[in-house]
Amino acid sequence: MKARLAAWVAPVGAAMLALVVHLRDVYAPFFADDWLFLDATRHRSLFAALAAPDPIGNFARPLGRQAWFWTLDRLGGGSPELFHAANLALFVIAVLLVAAIARRVAGPRAAAVAAPFFALTHAADVPLLWASGSQDLLALVLALGALLVVEHVALAAGVLLLLALLAKETVLFSPLLALLLLRRTRTWGASLRGALPMFGALVLWAFTVGARVFAQTLGGASSGGAHATHTAAAMVAFARTLTGFETGGQATLLAGVVLVVALGAALTMLPALLARTESPRATTPDRGALVLGLVWVLAGALPVAAVAPIWSAYYFLFALAGAAIALGAACAAAPPWAGAVLVAALALGSAQARTRSDFAQEPDAWSTLSHVNRRYLSEGSGQSRALLAELKRIHPTLAPNTTLFWSGLPPFSAFQAGDGPLVRVAYGDKSLRAYYLADMTVDRERRGPFRILRWVPATNSLEDTTDQPMTLVNVAMSMLVRDDGAAVDGALDAARVRGTITPAGEYVAAWRAWERGDQARAGEMLASLGYAANGQAEDAVQAAAQAIASGDTATASALMRQARLTHVLDPAVQGLSADLALPNESQRTDAVLAAYASRVLAPQFPYSWRRWASIQILYGHYRLAHRSLERYFELAPEARTQDAEALEWLDKLATGPVSVAVP
Repeated sequence: MKARLAAWVAPVGAAMLALVVHLRDVYAPFFADDWLFLDATRHRSLFAALAAPDPIGNFARPLGRQAWFWTLDRLGGGSPELFHAANLALFVIAVLLVAAIARRVAGPRAAAVAAPFFALTHAADVPLLWASGSQDLLALVLALGALLVVEHVALAAGVLLLLALLAKETVLFSPLLALLLLRRTRTWGASLRGALPMFGALVLWAFTVGARVFAQTLGGASSGGAHATHTAAAMVAFARTLTGFETGGQATLLAGVVLVVALGAALTMLPALLARTESPRATTPDRGALVLGLVWVLAGALPVAAVAPIWSAYYFLFALAGAAIALGAACAAAPPWAGAVLVAALALGSAQARTRSDFAQEPDAWSTLSHVNRRYLSEGSGQSRALLAELKRIHPTLAPNTTLFWSGLPPFSAFQAGDGPLVRVAYGDKSLRAYYLADMTVDRERRGPFRILRWVPATNSLEDTTDQPMTLVNVAMSMLVRDDGAAVDGALDAARVRGTITPAGEYVAAWRAWERGDQARAGEMLASLGYAANGQAEDAVQAAAQAIASGDTATASALMRQARLTHVLDPAVQGLSADLALPNESQRTDAVLAAYASRVLAPQFPYSWRRWASIQILYGHYRLAHRSLERYFELAPEARTQDAEALEWLDKLATGPVSVAVP
């Protein structure tokens, strides 16, 4: 009895250590996807929540998302503390389950290594700081439970695995692990029969919700080469996660390399140390347990290849459970200090990764940093909490059917998603909506009251700019350059309703009407603004060209300003006006209006699109500029051999930003 109790001292101690290390995480707020899941379940029955489309639409995880959030939201009255406490409880259970499996396959000394290693990994940080981490933790605990009971209650193991897959699909190779685990004490035939319920659960999942998962992940890759590259990248990312070797600088890189080499040397020396020991307990590591652990690592890491460009350490939690088994088995026959040194070294690596002050911001399968880590969540959830507090300060209540439009939200705050689930949950009103200001449309601004809110970085505060005179017209101008006609119309309609429309806004509205095919209405609007359509203005254009040739751009600009008043429907006048105004930053708005008018009047004139692309580049809309240049070359194929500058723009825009010299 004493021996049995002694065997569980290290695992239980490790579980308690995990509890202490992550206790503060219980007080983290809701963040990002949490609001989506709460919004999808709060005003529905459990059946309705499960029957509805997935809140995000990327995977099918009804247990880890809808069922879990529906249940805990009602138990805790919407308290984020309950969600995080439940996640922490799941992780503590996972530590004990890892220890139990390690003890079963390689003895108590293996469990004494596996449990502390798993308890201290930084890969657990994100699921414990994020309520949505329930997906990973539920899948982990249920899959570990299935592997623990498969030897005794095979049917229960199948049920547990099916539930695990409905929480998150990262454990899909568990039946293979069950087969290897059973093979340790049975024939291959008996092992296969014992693992059959788990294989059955996998097949059932694969032909139902799993088909969608495969379509979303593996089906989206571009080629077999990409699969191979991402598989290799996933394995490298796992090695980084195992050792804590996440780095953003050369100094840390060197330290990480030294750590990895030292660990490799220590593991390599283990057989020699075992050979020299005179302890009667010394034996070679259990080969079956080592194979199980190593295959487990591969089984847990391979699914990450499907999302390698956005990898994060927490994706490898299941793989790390296998690593814990392998490391425990490797150290089971070594002197106790060897396991202690190994656990300390890996815990130190995790500690340095846990304290990283940065994270990967762009998709990159070979990134040296997680894309989502403790820093990301701490920064993002802190910004989100501040934004919500500011919103409640400015608007303690919101009228039913109110729509909020956001401008300038801080990066990584994840405050806005979809049509505003956070706002609905925070105010307890399912009629509320929220969008980015760039997504304003007539239908959205007319559905009820609306407010425009801008984040002010200098003061870390929100500002309601709805009633400021130029707000909506400026939105329309911004959306004009983005080629988002619906947003332009929405902003102008709102400005007109609120009485804040300006002559520039009416001018844009006239050209939007022209572009929609309502030339009569556009002509009336332009006439009301003082513009006349007196045919073409060849003389004025020629005079301006002569002035430009002599270096007198001021005279040319004056001629074109006058010509626009009297020949507003002449695309040459509008185009030349845009070219003359564009170099002057104070006239940039006028240049945009003239360039847009020229493009609307002569959509088949190639240079209109080249000019429009240069404006979009100046405003940082590189993808749209690339599209406009493609239109230019489509209308003027000969330009591909004659316009070297535009070709250079097109080439650079395909891979990133580009700068242009204004004419």
